[in-house]
Amino acid sequence: MPKHKTPAGKLNLIREVLLNNGKTQGWLAGELDLELRTVNNYVNNRRQPSLDKLFEISRVLKELINS
Repeated sequence: MPKHKTPAGKLNLIREVLLNNGKTQGWLAGELDLELRTVNNYVNNRRQPSLDKLFEISRVLKELINS
């Protein structure tokens, strides 16, 4: 069974959404009440968020995109 890949082997596109909307990892950390280190690990695909946290990240980024 083939594995599904995201662009360039990335697991998420958080970095791209932040860059395209002029926001920083620090901003996202503040919105999510997380340490910058944690968000940095998510953005750099060193660690993946829990499903609950992923939905929260999605909500924040969706609001950013739609504003």
